[in-house]
Amino acid sequence: MTVFHHISRDGSSDDAAARIDAEISQEFLNRIPGGIFRYRADGDEGIDYFNQDLLGMYGCADFEEWKELTGNTFPGMVHPEDLERVEAEISVQAESVQRTRLLYRIVRRDGEVRWVEDVGSLVVDSDGQPWFYVTIIDITDEIRYRQALEEEYERLKVIAALSNDVIFDMSSTKDAIEVFGDFRGRFGRDPQVSDFVFMRRHGDSSSIDPTHIESQLLPADFDLSDSQDFEVALPGADGQPIWCRYQALVQTDEEGNDVRRIGRLLDTHEMVIMQAELKRKAEHDSLTDVLNRSAAKERISECLDGSDRPVTFILIDVDNFKRVNDVFGHPEGDRILKELADHLRHACRAEDVVARLGGDEFVVFAQGLGPGAALDSLVSRLVNLNFAPLSTQCEDGSTETMTPTISIGVASALRSNVDVSDLYQAADNVLYEAKATGKNCAHFCIVEPAHEHDLKS
Repeated sequence: MTVFHHISRDGSSDDAAARIDAEISQEFLNRIPGGIFRYRADGDEGIDYFNQDLLGMYGCADFEEWKELTGNTFPGMVHPEDLERVEAEISVQAESVQRTRLLYRIVRRDGEVRWVEDVGSLVVDSDGQPWFYVTIIDITDEIRYRQALEEEYERLKVIAALSNDVIFDMSSTKDAIEVFGDFRGRFGRDPQVSDFVFMRRHGDSSSIDPTHIESQLLPADFDLSDSQDFEVALPGADGQPIWCRYQALVQTDEEGNDVRRIGRLLDTHEMVIMQAELKRKAEHDSLTDVLNRSAAKERISECLDGSDRPVTFILIDVDNFKRVNDVFGHPEGDRILKELADHLRHACRAEDVVARLGGDEFVVFAQGLGPGAALDSLVSRLVNLNFAPLSTQCEDGSTETMTPTISIGVASALRSNVDVSDLYQAADNVLYEAKATGKNCAHFCIVEPAHEHDLKS
C-alpha cells in the first residue's frame, strides 16, 4: 500500500501527516506511478513528504536506509555527475514557467544506476515558503533503448559513409523518408522520392544503355512484401547517370499499396563502368575500335531473330592490301585499316553494325534496309572513300606510289528469315565479282532463305 509520509527535520512524524492522509485518497495515490515527494525550494532542499514507491526506486526498505543514502535532500537523490546540470536546468525552467521537466540518473542503494524523468512544479504556500512538488518515473529501459537506437543510427551512418552506400527508410503513409549516408556527396544533389520508388515487378529488367549489360529483377512473390533488386542509374547534378544497385523490401497493405520501403542504394558505379569497359574491349577490334568478328555475329544474329524486316549485309575489303603491307610497310597498312573503319562509322547509321572480320575485311549490316534508293545512297557513300596516296622510295632510286581503293559486295534479303552464313556467302561471291571486274566498285545480289550455317571462318 502506498503511504504518503511526512518527515520532520529530526525524522519524527507530526500532525501534518494526519492532515495529508485525510486530504489525499490512498486509493488515488496507489494509482500514481513512480515516486512522489516535496522539498524546500529556498536553498535548504530538504524533503518532508514522499511516498513508499520513492523508497523502492532507490532500493531502500525504510526511511533510515533512505536517509543514509540521500541525506533526505534533493541533491542527495541525484547522481553526482548530473547534479550541476540538473540544478542549472531547474533554475532556468522554474524562473520562466514555474514548472520543470528533467532527465537525470540516480544511484540505488545496491549501486545500480538508473535513469528517471522528473516533473516538478514550483508552489509558494500561504506562509510564503516555496516548495517543489515532484513526481519521478523510472525510464531506464526507455533510455537504454534510445541509446541503442542512437548507437545503431551512428553505426548505420558509419557503414554508409565507409561503403559510400545510401540506406533509406520511406513510409508512404507518413509521406516521410529517412536517408542514411552522403547522398548529396555521391549524387551532387538532394534526394527525391523518385530516387527510392521503382514500380518494378518480376520480369522487368534494367539495361545499361551503351554496354548491353542487363540485370533481371529478382522474383517477388510474397504475401505481405516484395523484394526488389536490380541495377539502376540515377541522375547526378549534371544529369549524367550514376549507377547503383537498388535493393529494397517493399511492405504492402491488403490492397497491395506500398506502405513502407526499406532498402539501400549500393555504390556500383565504378564496377559497372569497369564491366562496361571490359565488355567493350572484349567486343571491339583493338586496332580499329569497331566490333570484332564474334561480337558482329552475335549482334547480327540478334537482329535476324524474330524480325520480318529487310536486311542488307555488306562486305568491304581493301584492294591490293597485301601490296600495301609488302611495299609500303605494315604501319601504313594499319593506318589504312583505321582510316577505313572511321569512314564506315561516319557513313553508316548509328544503328548499323560495323565490324572488322579480320585482316582487311570489314562488314556493315543494316537492318530495315533493302534494295532501293536508300541502299544505293549508303553504298555510294561507302565507295566514296578517298585514301591519301602512298609513296615510297625504291632501291633503284625511283618512287613508287599507290592510292588504295576498296571493293564492296552487297547482299540484301527482303525478309530477315535468312541465315548469317547465307548472307555472308552471297556478299562474298559478289565481292569476288567486283574484284574480278576491276575493283574499286560495288556489286549487288538478293538472298533467299536457306539452311543454317556458321559465319565463314
